Amino acid sequence: MIQSGSINIDKTAPVVTFSTSPAAPDGKNGWYRSNVSVSWKCSDGLSGIDSATPCPGSTAITTDGTQTLSTGTIRDGAGNLASAVSLTIQRDATPPTLTAHRSPDPNASGWNNSSVTISFECNDSASGVASCGAGPQTLSSEGANQTMSSGSVEDLAGNVASSLSVTGINC
Repeated sequence: MIQSGSINIDKTAPVVTFSTSPAAPDGKNGWYRSNVSVSWKCSDGLSGIDSATPCPGSTAITTDGTQTLSTGTIRDGAGNLASAVSLTIQRDATPPTLTAHRSPDPNASGWNNSSVTISFECNDSASGVASCGAGPQTLSSEGANQTMSSGSVEDLAGNVASSLSVTGINC
């Protein structure tokens, strides 16, 4: 007796694709400056995705830093495997910081009898400092209640901290 039937062959591994919202980084140098929604889809045109290894769905990136998301191994109905696929997201929504240091400190009456140097320090804990327009400045003119201002600081993601002023300098 001859039997007939169909034979199904699937030699193609499943496909995993990622999408992000916003679709592209909204900051500089590949950094996002806003929350990022990441979705991924697993597809297989022949035997379908094996229900025992479902494709993860989506996640939201809401904290600063570099984060890597991974799908794990995906199997289709024929047993073909898609290797783990990963995506790295860099997010920095926090402006850098700018602080001032005065040297020398004033005397007990709040006065200096020599020049005063103000040094500015730029920091960024997520993407790093791209530019720090806040070099040391020296005030040597006599006077009460003088002010020195720094330039701004920008991080690699494009976040900017505005200038910082040091007031009340008496020389």
